[in-house]
Amino acid sequence: MRTLFFSLFIVLLIISNTVQAQNPDFLQDKPTNSKKRKKGWYPMLKTSGNLSWANSKDVVGQTDGSTWNIGYILTGQLIYLSKENHEWKNDLGWQLNYVKTPLTDKFSKSMDNVELSSAWLYHLKGIKWLGPYGQMGLKSSLFSGYMINASGAPLDVQKLASDGNPLPNGLTTYQPQDTIKLTNALSPTVLKQSLGIFLNPTDLKYLKTYVQLGGGAWEIYGRNGFVVDDNSETAPLEIKQIDDTVQIGAELNLTATGTIKKIINYGIKANFMLPFYNNSQSNLSGIDLLNTDLEFKAGVKISKFVSIEYSFKAVKYPLITDKWQILNGLVISFNASIIEPPAKKKKVKMCPCKPEAALKKEK
Repeated sequence: MRTLFFSLFIVLLIISNTVQAQNPDFLQDKPTNSKKRKKGWYPMLKTSGNLSWANSKDVVGQTDGSTWNIGYILTGQLIYLSKENHEWKNDLGWQLNYVKTPLTDKFSKSMDNVELSSAWLYHLKGIKWLGPYGQMGLKSSLFSGYMINASGAPLDVQKLASDGNPLPNGLTTYQPQDTIKLTNALSPTVLKQSLGIFLNPTDLKYLKTYVQLGGGAWEIYGRNGFVVDDNSETAPLEIKQIDDTVQIGAELNLTATGTIKKIINYGIKANFMLPFYNNSQSNLSGIDLLNTDLEFKAGVKISKFVSIEYSFKAVKYPLITDKWQILNGLVISFNASIIEPPAKKKKVKMCPCKPEAALKKEK
């Protein structure tokens, strides 16, 4: 029966091409089997950071100076399992990264991604790997976003409205090393709500799979933010205002994670949302409106506190920008667990003493 349901969901995955994110930190240190977990609360809070520095002088083909890369990750989770097969899952994820190269005098933000989600799941009696779910989520950036004019010459920047027309007094000239503000704090912010059916076909250490299929709504708030939308045929660099939009459509979420030999972790996440309705002024329609969020992570634990991790992320939200936003990197992370899930109590083996009845006979 489980195989039949899984096959049906895979078919729906290919037909629908829709998903919503479930867990921002799906690359876990100690994956647990949900079937063996007892009822109650399971909290987790973990932090990690990375720092790299390189300097060059008189090296052929390189610019003299220092390159810095500073990153921080905060991950949290709070799960509640009830006796009535209800599960309440809350996730927190925040990634922040700044870089500085010899071409710029200032640090610039290369990543600022905060995600919150809260999901309710009901595990059907007899088939606990299947049931209904309801979920709410938020995705945004905590700090303002800038770009730096590293061209070495004055740069003309033209601001465009969300419909592509130039804004009044929107042309500005920036000198070398000037910062060009693109977004404010919490811009853009994406709110998500969905209802549907979840499926957990495998729950093994080396392969955990999770599928959600449903319908929902997304609200995008631009908060007077801009994205680069340059036309190479025109002289000024063009930045386009992010529009406030509402989308209603079908969603699908697919996650696969695993651990090998307790030191190698991997995770794959695919999220899609295909709107049937939106109030945008965009001329896009049909499959061109498909929201896509793909992520891959792999890590090797060197010790309890140090790990090497590779991550790849590709995002495309057509109503924000029709271009793929791609991030990938290899970092050495220094981890610290602030709160860990409750560990299983180990049984203490007693010495092989004689039973009381035998001792009485000896007396």
